[in-house]
Amino acid sequence: MSRYEELCRSYEDQDKAAIQYWQALQLKAVQIANGLRVYLEYPEKDYLGLDGVSKLPYVYVTNRGEKEEVSHFTELKGDRGAIDFDILITLEVAAGVFPKNLLRISMHIGSVDGLLRVWSDNPAIKADIVPSQPSSYDALYEQIFEALRTHLSDRPQLQ
Repeated sequence: MSRYEELCRSYEDQDKAAIQYWQALQLKAVQIANGLRVYLEYPEKDYLGLDGVSKLPYVYVTNRGEKEEVSHFTELKGDRGAIDFDILITLEVAAGVFPKNLLRISMHIGSVDGLLRVWSDNPAIKADIVPSQPSSYDALYEQIFEALRTHLSDRPQLQ
């Protein structure tokens, strides 16, 4: 094998590893949102839209700043080793009551030394997760829950 062929093979191996890295992060971002829905104990995965037919998710992932759920995890974008995404969390006064309220949490996910590093633009949300230990996600979910509670505890007041 020539030196050129050796470099081409190394490039191909590097490219395959990069694709696997990004896809693993993209998939984990969606799995985190799904796990958060379970942690928050939503009664259902979806709710009926205004049309009474379409099903809409209570908790879902979007690209940063967007409102529409990504249709496939590979649509999530990232650079500098991390995926940037938003988790949208639907709150309601009661089932079937509209409008629904959406809360957005801006998130990032990367990997360092075999750990998932997950953090938010909110400094109270930051966790290192061992991917093979499902219970290690609970600390992240608890941080998100507490951040949401804090946000929802603000009350308008007339001075």
